[in-house]
Amino acid sequence: MWAGVAVGFAFLTKTLQAFLILPPLAVLYAVCAPVRLRKRLGQLALSAGVMVVAGGWWVAVVELWPASSRPYIGGSQTNSFLELTFGYNGLGRINGEETGSVGGGGGPGGGGRGGGGQWGETGIGRMVDSEIGGQIAWLLPAALLLLVAGLVLTRRARRTDTARAAFVAWGGSLLMTAAVFSFMAGIFHQYYTVALAPSIAALVGMGATVLWEERAAWWACGVLGAAVAGTSVWAYVLLGRTPEYLPWLRPTVLAVGLVAAGLLLAGRAGRHLALTAAGLGLAASVAGPAAYTLSTVDSAHTGSIVTAGPASAGRMGGPGGLEVAPVEVVPAGASRGLPRVRRRAASPGEREPEPEPETESERAA
Repeated sequence: MWAGVAVGFAFLTKTLQAFLILPPLAVLYAVCAPVRLRKRLGQLALSAGVMVVAGGWWVAVVELWPASSRPYIGGSQTNSFLELTFGYNGLGRINGEETGSVGGGGGPGGGGRGGGGQWGETGIGRMVDSEIGGQIAWLLPAALLLLVAGLVLTRRARRTDTARAAFVAWGGSLLMTAAVFSFMAGIFHQYYTVALAPSIAALVGMGATVLWEERAAWWACGVLGAAVAGTSVWAYVLLGRTPEYLPWLRPTVLAVGLVAAGLLLAGRAGRHLALTAAGLGLAASVAGPAAYTLSTVDSAHTGSIVTAGPASAGRMGGPGGLEVAPVEVVPAGASRGLPRVRRRAASPGEREPEPEPETESERAA
């Protein structure tokens, strides 16, 4: 029930994005909860009702309140929060049909399936392409590999096993969110991918732990070695997209990672060798994203769209990864049913346009 409350409050913060985790959570509880199936389904229904109440009370107040005596719903076309939620901020983000958008990905000139546009390429490879890869994908291949390994290791556990439940929850969240981000044709910014970070971190941590506990088996050492080797090779590729940035780091990460992978394969010979391999593997795996983090912290940024890494990394929003978004101006009379005015924001260095003088009818209002 409390999970329903939390998701309802999350809806009030990020609307439909909060629901991306609902399918994996519902499947998780329906399969793994330690009660009978009938009770599981009943509790899921109760949680759904609580979620609707927790997230819907404010929506009901706004929609039922007379439009003439409340503020205009910014971003909507019909002064409706429901239209904003399910249109511009909802299905419009998926199919690109965003009425009033600053520029969609699936409309004219946008990027539909596999196409390119203002919001970048869509498709199964979007999370690892030149624009997004350096933002979130450093440990993504390892997370997917360790997810599979964790599910295989726990395949014979009882239905309510918490370890398997954790892999199902975090893995489902990662796959669901990544799939939506990969194929959404509407407005998409690189920083959205931060939503994948908790799932990636959890899967890498859990997967490495369960495999480390099974390292006496040759296949566990092999999977750990493959994860480290794959991560170091992938970091070599990502760092190659910004060759001028710390050029020594790229071959170093590759060499250390491959050495660590080799030691992990030989780690069955002794604990000290395995610990050495683990330390080298950890260093090789996090060196790339750590360098991008330090570069981001060390660089001056302005605006609201900030991306990670050096300025030469792939960007969708111009130099430095910053974007100047159009400003939506709602006149004071909008709450009285007057149409909204949309004005383009001034570009950097461009003088703001002078406001238009009020008309007689506006002054009278």
